[in-house]
Amino acid sequence: MSRIAPNNKCEILINDFINLAKAHLATLQGQAVTTSTTISGTTIPSIALWKGYTCEPQEPDAPSEFPEPIPVQFSSDLELTIVELELLKAGVPQVYGISYPDVVNSAPIYAQNPTTKTPQRSSTSFVASGADARVAAEKYLGRALSDEEFNTFISLIFAESGRDQKEEGYVAATILNRLRFKFTPAGIANNRYKYDTLMDIAWQWRQYEAVTGNITNGNKPSRWFLEGPSKYRKVELGIYGAIVNVMPTVSIYITDFTSNNDCLYVKCKPGGNSLADVIYPIQRIIGRDYDVLTSRRKPPYNGEVIGSTIFSISSVITNARNRGIIQ
Repeated sequence: MSRIAPNNKCEILINDFINLAKAHLATLQGQAVTTSTTISGTTIPSIALWKGYTCEPQEPDAPSEFPEPIPVQFSSDLELTIVELELLKAGVPQVYGISYPDVVNSAPIYAQNPTTKTPQRSSTSFVASGADARVAAEKYLGRALSDEEFNTFISLIFAESGRDQKEEGYVAATILNRLRFKFTPAGIANNRYKYDTLMDIAWQWRQYEAVTGNITNGNKPSRWFLEGPSKYRKVELGIYGAIVNVMPTVSIYITDFTSNNDCLYVKCKPGGNSLADVIYPIQRIIGRDYDVLTSRRKPPYNGEVIGSTIFSISSVITNARNRGIIQ
């Protein structure tokens, strides 16, 4: 076991034990005496060698009662103002672009722990109207979105992505792809969850921390999700631009994303934000599953880092495709 200071949080001890048990199981090896039947029908003894057990990360169980969805306060202004139209015609992209206020320079949900600044950050300055973004979103999804769905969609992108337009476009795609395939953590269209509307997808248990919160904030939605980008018009127009220009290029199977910042999952040196800053032995942050991040960096996920986020195809989707449930 690791050296753990006295505390009253049993999760720390339990998590440490589980991690060490997983590491130990991976090193076990041995042999088993078996009986094999040859092509001729003769039965002969044989020896089967084996090595290691692996424990794949488990999807969270559905709670017996789900929190009631809270409508977002954000309401998109679909059309550009006369001033915005004139600026756009004059070619003044820096008015929008990535010149966002510092307060939303990193993913809002992690405002107190800025996400990793990676070299993959894009420098685009797309802008679009809400009306164009809605048309693009509905075309990508293959069905119309209600006003509530579209407003929730924009708020969720704002709260779950860093201010990087490629990242915003990919987050937008993952949300719509989950809605497309009736995604749930327990499998496609599992009736323990709701999945028919975009609000259902957003409020699935422990899928979007900005929506369902974590144990440190009483499992409540963040104000970033509830308010959306209404106070930051430049951000709002930038998100619309990402939906129109980036999202259509994303594979419909990309359904999984998480922050690429190790220090949001385990304790790091003050100011740290990468694997090099992690304090050993690893001390996990309660309510965060480090296995989610580490597994996305290797096969079979092979996640792609964009901005402050790592994207991949969810195992739920892979399993459903292998079984022919979805095409």
